[in-house]
Amino acid sequence: MGEITESIALEIDERRARHPGRPDLELLEHLLVAVQRERVAAVGYDTARLGERLARSPLPERARRSVARAVGQIWLDENMHARYLLGMLLRQPDLATRLGAERQSAEGGVGGWMTSVEQHATWGDAPAERLAAALVDAGGRLSGRIPEAVRSSLTYAPLRAWCAFSIDAEDSAVISFERMLALSAEVLAMPSAELALPEGFAQELARMRRDELAHSRLFGVIGGMLGDDDGFAPGCDAEALDAALEAIERELSLPAAGHRAVGSSHPVGGGGVVAVARGEGDAEKLVTFDRALDESGFDEAVARRVAASGRRPEEARVAIKVDLMLAWHRRDPSSHVDPQLVERMVERLRSRGYRDIVVCDAQNVYARFFGNRDIASVGRYVGLSAEGYRLVDLADEQVPHSFARAMGVYSVGRSWRDADARVSFATLKTHPSAVAQLCLRNAGTVIPQTGEYFFSDRLTDFTHLVTAVLHDLPPHFGVIDGYSWAADGLLGVMADPTPRHPGIVIAGEDVLAVDHVALQLMGERDPYRAPDLRAALACFGDAMARTELRGDLTPIEGWSAADSGLLSAPLAALAEPVYARFGGRGAVFVPDLDPAAFPPIGETTALRAARRFMRALLGIGGR
Repeated sequence: MGEITESIALEIDERRARHPGRPDLELLEHLLVAVQRERVAAVGYDTARLGERLARSPLPERARRSVARAVGQIWLDENMHARYLLGMLLRQPDLATRLGAERQSAEGGVGGWMTSVEQHATWGDAPAERLAAALVDAGGRLSGRIPEAVRSSLTYAPLRAWCAFSIDAEDSAVISFERMLALSAEVLAMPSAELALPEGFAQELARMRRDELAHSRLFGVIGGMLGDDDGFAPGCDAEALDAALEAIERELSLPAAGHRAVGSSHPVGGGGVVAVARGEGDAEKLVTFDRALDESGFDEAVARRVAASGRRPEEARVAIKVDLMLAWHRRDPSSHVDPQLVERMVERLRSRGYRDIVVCDAQNVYARFFGNRDIASVGRYVGLSAEGYRLVDLADEQVPHSFARAMGVYSVGRSWRDADARVSFATLKTHPSAVAQLCLRNAGTVIPQTGEYFFSDRLTDFTHLVTAVLHDLPPHFGVIDGYSWAADGLLGVMADPTPRHPGIVIAGEDVLAVDHVALQLMGERDPYRAPDLRAALACFGDAMARTELRGDLTPIEGWSAADSGLLSAPLAALAEPVYARFGGRGAVFVPDLDPAAFPPIGETTALRAARRFMRALLGIGGR
């Protein structure tokens, strides 16, 4: 048992003695500490700084990729843990508990940054950051906020020493979660507890314990093969590292050494052909759309998936997840997918013998504040006829599902789950905190977005939801409509008074690669700064290494990113925290929905004024 684990074991005994007969109060203390601990790990394991250090190491490129991706997956897990624990505590009725959770999370973020800088950056490489980290370190030591067991490890040392430190930290988390798991059963048995536990809490504690055990093993593999110079120890090489990582790959879903993290038949991360078709004007729209599907192998991709299911085309179900439910007014078609293109795809499928075709989406937060926000009503409003296909609201057919890569999510729409072939049909639009909303994010919205995954008390981040859907129930094909109406700028995802008309359709069998190409066309020099794409890279590997590009990849002229411009950049940075904490749980930040089609629900005079002010401030108009 390491020094950190020993200190945590002593703390566990002290809490048990401090709260005899009150498992709820003891569990609350554990949870508050766990929020800080998981946040330290979530920030400290960020692979950007580790990648810089690996680039300076004598390891071969193959080994660097393996280590970076392995730690990247751990980083995703720790972020997921931190978010769940913080969200659970922010749902408690006691204000002191909520404030304490916020403080612990903030301290953990600062501590994780300080730890990362001190362990991976030298004074010569980053003097300003090292000075800032040293000041934080000094303050933490003087105030007693940095545990004695950790202090000696806050220094630049060989990577194998960092791995040993990380093993000890992960092992300490294991025994902490074990104690919390035992306490949770006692709390649930209490007639009146100070702590409200969410659905599936014990299941999630067991999951976090299992994750930490796997993380410890992974750091053991990496550290055991490194020498003091951050290169391989004698007798070790990239092949041996890959073999050892693959031994625990199933537990962590790691893309070891650039190989697929999932089976070869899994469509995400597999690459393949991505086609970019271009046209001009409405007269060429359908021809351009057809060409994109032809050149990307749409018909063949669907046929392969259906054949793999053992069904004939007339027996198979094809689900097309469309970006529809953000539609708000006919004057802004950029908010939703082009119905003409959707029905063109349906016609194409029917001509090849498919009969059970589902066009689906799930309700979002607008349904809480406006009437007629089911998919049938919204679909009719934008011009979807439902002829030759079914319009399905996934919110109305949720069935239990245990996701391998998400916490706090326990159901999904039946039509998407049971489809033999799935298509993510997105629109080309920016997003202030996610960079863009494309095929990956569109797939994530098969889970209804009525508020559970956006606000400060959420149990999971939307990016984790996206990777969970991609892992368990992935699209088998992706299409992005960027032809007639494409929303750029700060709030493209919500509304765009001046949309672009790029004349572009992007299509491919791998939605990760399709989104990567779309972001390049949107002018992104580093598409992986988009959190959805970055998380998908960690889970599924680098699709672009296996992708064949067809078409003109010249960036769209005049396209504005969500954070481009002197004012847009800070607004984009503030968008997520402001929306999550000060948006009235989505009530204030809504566009000016057509009142004849979607009448407001419970809109007070004050709320109406707040909405008008927000629209005017952000330049998206309104009544």
